[in-house]
Amino acid sequence: MGANRTSTFDTLTVCLVVLGRHIERLEFMDVILGDQPALTPEQNFFQRMLAGDPDEAADQAEKFMKEKSLCAYYDEIAIPGLVLARSDAHAALWTWSACAGLRKPSRA
Repeated sequence: MGANRTSTFDTLTVCLVVLGRHIERLEFMDVILGDQPALTPEQNFFQRMLAGDPDEAADQAEKFMKEKSLCAYYDEIAIPGLVLARSDAHAALWTWSACAGLRKPSRA
């Protein structure tokens, strides 16, 4: 009975993921249950820095730089992440005092 129950949950999960990919209002199901990351790398960089966690951003940078150069990291991740910060600031989605984490030096 345990294996059958697991199979039913797996089937239900797949159905919810498929619905999330094809029905806009259920897109959150794909994010929650799917195999894709919830944030792009540049969004993740921005989120980590805004959260005041430059160490996690640096860890992610180190993983990235195992495959690519520091210059590529700046071009593909850090600068687009800072552009997101600027866009959000201009749209008044957060205050300038909240960007203090973006000014803290990172290990990368």
